[in-house]
Amino acid sequence: MLKKEIYNKNRVLSPFYTSTMSYENDIFDLLRIDPNHFEECVRNHKTYALLLRNWIKECSEQNTPTNKVAKNIVQSGVLYYMGLTPTLKFRT
Repeated sequence: MLKKEIYNKNRVLSPFYTSTMSYENDIFDLLRIDPNHFEECVRNHKTYALLLRNWIKECSEQNTPTNKVAKNIVQSGVLYYMGLTPTLKFRT
């Protein structure tokens, strides 16, 4: 089976990377957070944003359900340190 590669400006992204980004976007959709605003936090080298991105990546690798990850993120309080206010699309 051939692997598809997606080009992003000057680099090639692996299919695994794009699936992780899709997983991340699904979580932010559940939290009702704009993914672009989160990208801004990551670009500003905010430690909490980078830790959260790694946490989400690990959850993606472990196939953790997105609603469980979103719930854990809200309970952790990490988004408040980044200046984000999440509201879940579902009841906990």
